[in-house]
Amino acid sequence: MKKIFVAILLASVTLGCHTITTSVEIHAPASEVWRVIVDTHAYPEWNSFLKVEGDLAVGNTLHITVSPPEKDPMSFDPKVLRFSNKELLWRGRFFMPGLFTGDHHFYLEEKSAGVVVFHQNEDFSGILVPFVDLEATKLGFENMNRELKDRVEKNKSR
Repeated sequence: MKKIFVAILLASVTLGCHTITTSVEIHAPASEVWRVIVDTHAYPEWNSFLKVEGDLAVGNTLHITVSPPEKDPMSFDPKVLRFSNKELLWRGRFFMPGLFTGDHHFYLEEKSAGVVVFHQNEDFSGILVPFVDLEATKLGFENMNRELKDRVEKNKSR
């Protein structure tokens, strides 16, 4: 019986990985895009997916509410692992390590003068990952990317 449990646990950990990768090209300087990303107080004006409370600084804990399309909002308290002028990474966990962990990553890639690609990715791991439907989360990422593009490019045209 113990061997069966260990085999199931190992299979869950092996299968319990999933990555969502999204990106959008934005016609604006990286500094303008980044200014909108880090102004979390303004998210309610344009961002239908994320609500972020707390200071963006390495080591800080944030309070985040995600609202995937057609799903109930979920809140969690991730820790900021990286923060610079082109990158933000936080790690959130459900209850304890190994159950469900998400490393959420924003970063900018400069394509040319005035053209940036915003990347939003999340690496999910843990034994609960195979049992979680992440399609709505991916749609939320895509919606946020589109809303960010609209916000930045509209501000640029003013």
